[in-house]
Amino acid sequence: MLPRRPRSLDPRHSLRQSDRLQGTGRVAARIHMSIRDEITAYLTTVAAGRGIAATALGPDVPLMEAGVLDSLSLLDFIRHIERTWGLTIPEEEIVLENFGTIAAVTAYLEKSQPSGVRR
Repeated sequence: MLPRRPRSLDPRHSLRQSDRLQGTGRVAARIHMSIRDEITAYLTTVAAGRGIAATALGPDVPLMEAGVLDSLSLLDFIRHIERTWGLTIPEEEIVLENFGTIAAVTAYLEKSQPSGVRR
């Protein structure tokens, strides 16, 4: 399990009051970091814990082949996504096509979110 990030780095705690009140859904209102930035930040932490340099992570790098994720850490990553974006990801959608690269995860989350959410 990864150590918790300080609240100041956790995007769930970076809302301004005005953002909370406008609400087009929990996710659209809370975005200060882009989806791709949040995913990259999380995976950079995971990679560092495995001795993989952040420079090895790119949007199209296969996360499992690069050793960033394995089957157990993929499940931790899915739980992180569900908590961060308030989603429930169906088991049948947990496939490498959706979660194999940072670009794939970003695309999956963008199509799963309200229309106001961008990279």
